[in-house]
Amino acid sequence: MSKPYHFIRALFLKGLLSVRRGVRLGLLTFGLLFISQPGFTQDETAETSLQQEPQEKQESEEDRLKREQLERVKKQIRQSEKSIENQQVKHQFLTNLLKKSEREISDVARQLNTIKSDKKNNRQKLSNLETEQAELTRERDQNKKLLAGQLSSMYVNGSHDYSKLLLNQQEPGKLERVLGYYEYLNRARTKNLDRIETILVRLSEIDVQLGETINELNGLEQQQLKKQSQLTNHQKSRRKTISQIRKRLKTESQQLEQLKINEQNLTAALARIKSLVTEAIELAGLSHLKGHLGWPVNGNLSNKFGRKRRGSLRWKGVVIHSTTGTPVKTVQQGLVLFADWLKGFGWVIVVDHGDSYMSLYGHNQTLLKAVGEKVEAGEPIALVGKSGGQSKAGLYFEIRHQGIAINPAVWCKAGV
Repeated sequence: MSKPYHFIRALFLKGLLSVRRGVRLGLLTFGLLFISQPGFTQDETAETSLQQEPQEKQESEEDRLKREQLERVKKQIRQSEKSIENQQVKHQFLTNLLKKSEREISDVARQLNTIKSDKKNNRQKLSNLETEQAELTRERDQNKKLLAGQLSSMYVNGSHDYSKLLLNQQEPGKLERVLGYYEYLNRARTKNLDRIETILVRLSEIDVQLGETINELNGLEQQQLKKQSQLTNHQKSRRKTISQIRKRLKTESQQLEQLKINEQNLTAALARIKSLVTEAIELAGLSHLKGHLGWPVNGNLSNKFGRKRRGSLRWKGVVIHSTTGTPVKTVQQGLVLFADWLKGFGWVIVVDHGDSYMSLYGHNQTLLKAVGEKVEAGEPIALVGKSGGQSKAGLYFEIRHQGIAINPAVWCKAGV
């Protein structure tokens, strides 16, 4: 309010209280007229606007700064989300690239393993045929010596000389008997020699065929080795891919998060295959074999069960370091429930042993069995490798009962 207003109001009230009744009425009328004048109202409103205008202007400036700051934060969030999305896409691309490379290596390793097995079988067959051939050759030589000795004896012993016997007509009965005897012996020996000659010819043919087969297998093996050499280049790029993946998982929290994701993938896979367990094949489980199971592969045991892995995670199995290509053997009779590539574990095969017992074998170079196949204790089911992004060859091995991991060292024999 303006100062003139306060002054007039004070005078008005003072006069109102001090004058007589009639004069009071006049003053009251005057005061009301004064207060209601337009000039008075406009002056006060103007003064109030002048006081509020800087405050509103100040508040508007603060709001603008806050809005700008909020927009910057939103922009940073959008950029971070985009960066994370790009990183996830790149990580998935690298993972798919790793899977493709390891699948190619697996295919070649399986083919090489088949070729080596065929060569071994053919060489064993060739060895058996060569042994048989040698025995038949000795038998033939012995029969030749016997025949030569008999002929020599007949020639030396004049009484058995054909020419003398034929000219000697005094003992026709003896002549008939002797001729019949020698004819029988000669037919038997001739038949035996013919059989031996036939067998040896056939063995010679088989030997040629086996030689050609071995040459062909050697050629195939050379081709496969050449292809493996080409895949070595892919392995180099695989190592580069793994290096890139690890660079993207620099921090402890990122690595821990990835391990958790890998473990969740494994748990989910095991949960899916749990429904596939069938009682069509009678399996006895493992409870009666505690402490007597054989290890799936020989090697150096590391990353033992229950030890701290990273953060709150602990090892639910063991890693057995061994040579690439070493056969991985199932610990007991069972049925293959899972055989595929799994992120973080590479080529994995899971065997159901019955009574809610399972064994799991990971990081393999290749798998030798498919889902649904029955396997016997000690039967090769895979080859040791370093799939799943490992830098050192080895086997990841788990035993589970009712879905819960149990210590393999307690169930397998002492010493790996």
